[in-house]
Amino acid sequence: MEPDRLLRRIGRTAVIVCASMAVVAFAVSSSPLRSAFAVIGGGLIAGVSYLAIQSGVSAFVDRLVVSDAAPRRPALRWAVTKLTAKPLRLVS
Repeated sequence: MEPDRLLRRIGRTAVIVCASMAVVAFAVSSSPLRSAFAVIGGGLIAGVSYLAIQSGVSAFVDRLVVSDAAPRRPALRWAVTKLTAKPLRLVS
């Protein structure tokens, strides 16, 4: 499922702002590398969180749309588990 244009634009803007802030942190800070890496690290944490939430919500909505009736308890439980457990799987 492809996100709509607004979400793509928000994501692209967030990457540009994060990169710009890393450059500013590198130029202005007394410890430039540490500051720039801290900004980039924060951007990566926000990006991973966004992707996890997007994936979980997409799975949840797909489960609701595919089934004609109300979602079964195991299906709902699996969608909620995927939404909350995905951020924990950072290492394969």
